[in-house]
Amino acid sequence: MKKMIIITVLVFVSIPAFSQFMLFEQDVRFNTLTGAIPMTQIQADAPLKNGWSMGPYFGTTYDWVECLWFLNYTTGPISFGLGLGGEQTMDISWRVSPWIKFAPRFMSDTTKTIEIFSLWEIGSGKDNYWYTNTVTFESSKISAGVMARRFYGIGPLFGYKVKAGDFHMKFSAAPLYDFEEKIWKPTVIFTITN
Repeated sequence: MKKMIIITVLVFVSIPAFSQFMLFEQDVRFNTLTGAIPMTQIQADAPLKNGWSMGPYFGTTYDWVECLWFLNYTTGPISFGLGLGGEQTMDISWRVSPWIKFAPRFMSDTTKTIEIFSLWEIGSGKDNYWYTNTVTFESSKISAGVMARRFYGIGPLFGYKVKAGDFHMKFSAAPLYDFEEKIWKPTVIFTITN
C-alpha cells in the first residue's frame, strides 16, 4: 500500500504540468447485493509533437487503486495509446492498457460525432481482459449509446452536457446488467473536462 500511496502522490504532483487536457470522473454503480460503489478517475494529458501526447491516469474505489502513465497518438478521427503502471487490490500487479477511439464528425454539423472507444488491460494470466467498450452518438448537448464495462455490466448509456466557464460537465446514466454476477448495476456518471 505504501508504494501505491507514493505513486498516487507522484501522479497528483505531476498533473499541473499536464493542464492542456484534464478529466475528472466520478461514477457510482448501484449493486443490488452490496449497495452503492463509488469510483473516482483523474486523467491529465499534454501535447508533445506531431499528434503525440502523454500524461498520468489515476483511478480508485473502495478496494482498488490504479496508476498508469499513457503515451497517446491522434491522427484525424482516430486516437490510440498505451498505458503502463500498476494496480493494487491485495497485492501490487503491473498493467499494460492499450486503447483506441474512432470519433468521426458528421460533414453537415461539426458538433455531432459517433464515438467508438475500447480499452483493454493486460496483466498476468487470467488478468488479461477487455475493460470497457462504448459506442455513442454525441451532439453538442446530448449523447446516447451502449456501454460494456467489466465489473459494471452492459446496457444503454445516456448523457447530457453543459458548459460552465472553461469546463464541460456531463451527467450520464446507464442501466447496466452484469452478466458475470447476474445482477443489475444501474450507474450514474459525472464527468468534468476542460
